[in-house]
Amino acid sequence: MAEYVQLQTYATYDEDDFHEQLQSFREVLERLGCKDEQLITWLTQVALPESEEENFEGIYASPFVLTPAGAQPIECAGMAIALYTQLGAPSLEDPPSWVGFDLLFDVETVREPEKKLYKASVSGTIWRIASVLAETFREVGVYLTDEWQENLSWRVIVEGVGDPWLFDLALFPRELAARFEEVPAGFQGTAIEGAFGFAQANRWQTLPWLESTT
Repeated sequence: MAEYVQLQTYATYDEDDFHEQLQSFREVLERLGCKDEQLITWLTQVALPESEEENFEGIYASPFVLTPAGAQPIECAGMAIALYTQLGAPSLEDPPSWVGFDLLFDVETVREPEKKLYKASVSGTIWRIASVLAETFREVGVYLTDEWQENLSWRVIVEGVGDPWLFDLALFPRELAARFEEVPAGFQGTAIEGAFGFAQANRWQTLPWLESTT
């Protein structure tokens, strides 16, 4: 079975603006150089379930290529859209619904064999993709996670309880800085306009924001 890491971002939604969020994600993919017409068409067809009994179809299982400006192309193994309801701080009587967008990468594509180090050849590209995503989806930011870390940082932020440092790389808005005030050992960070970036240093041959400038 293939093993993946994913770049994850999220947005609150309701029935009235769900398709606007999908359109925003589609526009981000196009800015990242995605020319896969099948994927773009699929995104226009994703719809909310009409009843609780109806399943949400949010998996695109075919590979596609992103070519962000100034970075090396990278192949995504697919993407996933997920709906999350009934989450939020315990004090919230009517917590918002969230949609999650995941770009999936085969571990063999982005990491060195038999290691957890990300390849130097992809780290700058991953940073560029995360930066473009973070410009549009600013509520909680963008997180690069493995199967054990998946959704954990976002859940901590939304629920207001726990440790948010559960990622290999993150870009989050400065408005969330208080949630990340105590930086654990092993993380290194950078500041960009409107956001902070952090990475687990021992997962990268070169910190991704440094690789993107070389």
